[in-house]
Amino acid sequence: MLSALRGRHVHIWQEGEAYHILVVGREPGVESALRELARLESECHAHPAPQLAETDEGFLFTAHGENAFLFAGLFLMLEEDGRL
Repeated sequence: MLSALRGRHVHIWQEGEAYHILVVGREPGVESALRELARLESECHAHPAPQLAETDEGFLFTAHGENAFLFAGLFLMLEEDGRL
């Protein structure tokens, strides 16, 4: 799942306790990986389930809660070196 997200350009911003991660591009493999990540995380009871939406620019992954910054860090690491 993470290999499909390696090296992808992202835009990340915070609004309140939510982090919005826009993965630029609309490749089907990227969408599948993001849907799988959101599905896996929806089963975790430690935080609200992430949301995924399609935009004109790509896919918007939104994580909520006090630990949502962890998703921002994950996507930044994947974008920067693609070796995670």
